[in-house]
Amino acid sequence: MFSAIAVGVCAITAANAATIPTSFQGNWASNCKATKNPQDTEAAMSLVRVDAVSVSYGEAQCTLVKTSSNNASQIEGTFDCIGDGVGGKEVLSLQQEGGKLRLIDRAGNVWQSTDMLARCK
Repeated sequence: MFSAIAVGVCAITAANAATIPTSFQGNWASNCKATKNPQDTEAAMSLVRVDAVSVSYGEAQCTLVKTSSNNASQIEGTFDCIGDGVGGKEVLSLQQEGGKLRLIDRAGNVWQSTDMLARCK
């Protein structure tokens, strides 16, 4: 009986786990072509990678802990981040408009000082 309860709790926890919608997932950059040049480390660092549970940008790697807003055009949440210039809990916002992405940190800074990022193939 105990194992059945434990399995049920684990299934509910997994079902309620915070995830990033697939429409936000992928690789994004202001200049996708430049990110493919192995000699251009600055362009490679400008790439934003988004998967179901994390966002990586620059030297930051952030795992989604919980969402505070989640709809078709925006997801905002608390992320557990590690990397240069970040650490611990960070609030990040991912916004989509016209097929472009904007990444905004807790201080309101737009990543890469660009208005929007394009999806890279």
